[in-house]
Amino acid sequence: MKRTPGGRSDSENGEERISNVYLEREGRNRIDQVLSTVEDAPWSISLVQLAWTAGPVTYIAAQGGYYLGYNEFLPLDRMAFFVGYTVIAGIIGILTKVVYDTHAKRKKRRQDEALTTVIDRLPELIFAVRNLALEQLPPDQRKREAAWHLLKEFELGPVSLATAVEDLTGDNHLAETAQRAEIYRRNGMRIRAQDLLDEEWPLISAVLDELHTSAPAMEATLRGRLEGHGPTIKMGVPRDEHFIERILAAIAEDNLALMTLYDVDEILILAFELLSGREIPVLAFNYRGSWRLARATDNLELARTHYRLAQARGYSRLKALIGYLTERHTELAEAVAGQPTPVLLEKAQQTFDALRDEIYELRVDVANGKISQLPTLQEKTETLSTGLELYRAIRDAYRAQGRRHAALIRARQRWDYLSNRRPDSATALRTGRGHYGLRIAERIIKLDDEDKLKVAEALAKPLRSLDLRREPRTVVRAQTGFRTLTVEAAKDLTVEVALILQRFINIGSPEAQRAINGSNASLLANIEPGMSAASKAAIGAAVAKEVRADTGRAAEQLAWALVRHYRIELTDEAIDFLHKTYGANIETLKVLAGTTEPMPSIPISQLRTRPPSIPPLEESWTRQINRARRLLERHNFHI
Repeated sequence: MKRTPGGRSDSENGEERISNVYLEREGRNRIDQVLSTVEDAPWSISLVQLAWTAGPVTYIAAQGGYYLGYNEFLPLDRMAFFVGYTVIAGIIGILTKVVYDTHAKRKKRRQDEALTTVIDRLPELIFAVRNLALEQLPPDQRKREAAWHLLKEFELGPVSLATAVEDLTGDNHLAETAQRAEIYRRNGMRIRAQDLLDEEWPLISAVLDELHTSAPAMEATLRGRLEGHGPTIKMGVPRDEHFIERILAAIAEDNLALMTLYDVDEILILAFELLSGREIPVLAFNYRGSWRLARATDNLELARTHYRLAQARGYSRLKALIGYLTERHTELAEAVAGQPTPVLLEKAQQTFDALRDEIYELRVDVANGKISQLPTLQEKTETLSTGLELYRAIRDAYRAQGRRHAALIRARQRWDYLSNRRPDSATALRTGRGHYGLRIAERIIKLDDEDKLKVAEALAKPLRSLDLRREPRTVVRAQTGFRTLTVEAAKDLTVEVALILQRFINIGSPEAQRAINGSNASLLANIEPGMSAASKAAIGAAVAKEVRADTGRAAEQLAWALVRHYRIELTDEAIDFLHKTYGANIETLKVLAGTTEPMPSIPISQLRTRPPSIPPLEESWTRQINRARRLLERHNFHI
């Protein structure tokens, strides 16, 4: 069989061409389907309507009306008046339609271009942002992060898996073992793959233990891939939790440092998913019955959601701080993926100490006449200053957690007071017919075709302004008006994307954030840089349709709330309903059913899990910033 220089046979190249043609056709059909919402009527229909109206319809209506009024038929001269009036009015209508259709065609062409541009450039922007995030890291950490990203989000062949394992662990023998095991696993011989892993288990165990010490999240991902548990189209990829909260906080506080480049990546993926037809279910409690109890239910749900967000906000701010310090080229001691809060706090404080010492040394150099060090001093001072602002935000977030907990207790006490005055049947979880009780309400987060066109039109202009081409920039390209993709430009675009999505799906609502965080993102690994817009549209629509709508975890969370906050018994009927309707794990539900809490004689007022203690800012940090600012201002440098 003849092979090409690239190592592919003619038949393989033929299959690839057929696949590309299929993707092009399916993608174009997908785009046309969305655009069909603005289809206009053909001209032939309009002309037939005019001829029918000016002829038989006018004649019959005029003669009939005149005969009923005057008991005689309409004279020819008056008949000519009615016909002439109808024809002139019809011509005016046709001219109006000409103007309207011209405008509509321009609008449709503009929408076509906008939708094609957004579908084409969003994946390219996602690739560029991921590359930009890696660019901010030191080479050693960049190598591990890139390998971790491959293991988390891509379906890898044996060779690619071996490359990622070696880059992550630095162990060539483990990489070869992973490659051999994957070859057997892909051919259905899982038992042989397990034999290979068992033979090398002492080595594997040592590597995993060492990796767990520095990066628990990386260790968990590697362990899963070695066992054959990689991402699939149906399962999707877990999202970075609370990314929407960080983005909205950055917008509200006008501080882009509160979001990370990983948050940028997540919001862009979400936008592409929604434009591709992704639907995300939302589950929440709804009460039918007494209006007082209904309002108490709404208040308890709101307080419960706000408390969960407050619990996450402190850690979210801490991740933003670590991300910011990493983006600013500060050397963190080890990878921070999956590290607990105390470790992250310690690393942040160590980084602040290092920046303080660097600022002191730079101040001494400038005082001794090394004026060339002023830009570096300005950069380090700005980094430490912004880092301390984020540190203050962490302290504020954990203090707010206590206030939200108090509000939750008050809302629960109100529910208890009102529900105890009614029979149990009035507050039970209703799984079928019934007038009173708690019900699970379900809605869908999605964009309809008209909304997709509006979102695409809003996104097209900022996306077109970014330079996403992968070849090196030239002088000619620098003069074309494109903006280079920088960290700031990527975050500015994220603000626009978030505000646009807020208008259409209200991503700021607590229930929407909970649903999006709980859903897995679509696996976009099959989209490659340089693909056509039609191919990207076809793949995007296919994976958005295939990814499983996992309502099981959301249903389990509602069951936990039913037991923990509403103190309502989880009956066998309710367990069966949650399992069959939403896919909740039946064993988890049975465990929850056995933990119904009795009504306490004294209201609970202590946090079950106290927030970590965040030390105040060290005086040495702020002192170095103030002294550096004064020195910079004397040389006309400003922070």
